[in-house]
Amino acid sequence: MLSIASFPHRIHERCRGAPGAAQDWISPRDARGIAEAILLIAAAGAFYGASIGAWNAGELALYCAIKLPLLLYGTALVNGVINGLFARRLGLELSLGDG
Repeated sequence: MLSIASFPHRIHERCRGAPGAAQDWISPRDARGIAEAILLIAAAGAFYGASIGAWNAGELALYCAIKLPLLLYGTALVNGVINGLFARRLGLELSLGDG
């Protein structure tokens, strides 16, 4: 079981490129692992969006911090639907847990 305190340590190990660090991100297939990935994408996307928008004004930084994670989630959702349709068309029996 992973603890909340180990989250920053795991991010540091992954950014460092430590062997086996990627397996810690891939292996948890429970609700906590999914929520952790969703929150990390939202936080990183918001930070990057705010840094893109900060060149002009604080209002644009806030707008981009909200827009970029939504754009990332929308792109992932559409991509997942299209890949699912292609898999079904090709006769592959895949579920969301396969990968």
